[in-house]
Amino acid sequence: MNTSEIKKMSTIECLQTMEAIWDTLLYDEIEVESPEWHRDVLEERMGHCCVPERSWSCW
Repeated sequence: MNTSEIKKMSTIECLQTMEAIWDTLLYDEIEVESPEWHRDVLEERMGHCCVPERSWSCW
């Protein structure tokens, strides 16, 4: 399937195709490593939430 075929699909067809792809990936035994920047972002965010003097506000 190429992009021109995908563009011809309805929104429902695209969503169903995406769901089918995710379902096949769910049971795939191949491990995919996260890129290094994922770890960097997570560490940065954890640092922000664990600072005691940081004030939080509800929207």
